[in-house]
Amino acid sequence: RRHSSNFSHFVTEKTGYDQNMHKMLNLLFFGILFITSLTLLIGGLYNFSIIFFFLTSILAVLALIDILLLPEENKKKHVFTIVIKIALILLVLRMGMLIKIPNYGNYIGYHYNMIKTLIELGHKPMSTFFSSYRSFPGMHYFVSIVSIITNLPITYSSWTISFLQTMSLLFIFLIGRTVFNEKIGLLAM
Repeated sequence: RRHSSNFSHFVTEKTGYDQNMHKMLNLLFFGILFITSLTLLIGGLYNFSIIFFFLTSILAVLALIDILLLPEENKKKHVFTIVIKIALILLVLRMGMLIKIPNYGNYIGYHYNMIKTLIELGHKPMSTFFSSYRSFPGMHYFVSIVSIITNLPITYSSWTISFLQTMSLLFIFLIGRTVFNEKIGLLAM
């Protein structure tokens, strides 16, 4: 037996972790997720409540407990549930940023104007605010491309990219699962 299996076996014997406990953890997780989503409505724009980050941390701990106690029976079902939970946590974090700070992510006018300029000109100009931006503007290009192809406003294109970034973590899981095992794949997410 592997070390992680011994840990799961130890916890199962000592705590009586079974299907009922798993159902309770799922109910607790999705209840807290719902409340976390509602906290995005508290405090108005540009203001995250400390409750949001506290509840998000609890969600991460609950997902970690699920990973560490991954049972051998019905493993595929449990792994799928955990992947969904992690994706939902990341989606709430990404969407929270876009909901609380409208027009675009972290720096409202700066990034929004960069994307708008990319859409209007079709390339990155060497002058203006682009010259002071030290990193490759990959996110800006992605949002611009989605906006041009779908004819969506920049805000909705940002939401689309956030969703796709969250779903891209599935590849990280698949690589971790292939190289090591399910638990490592889930922890890598």
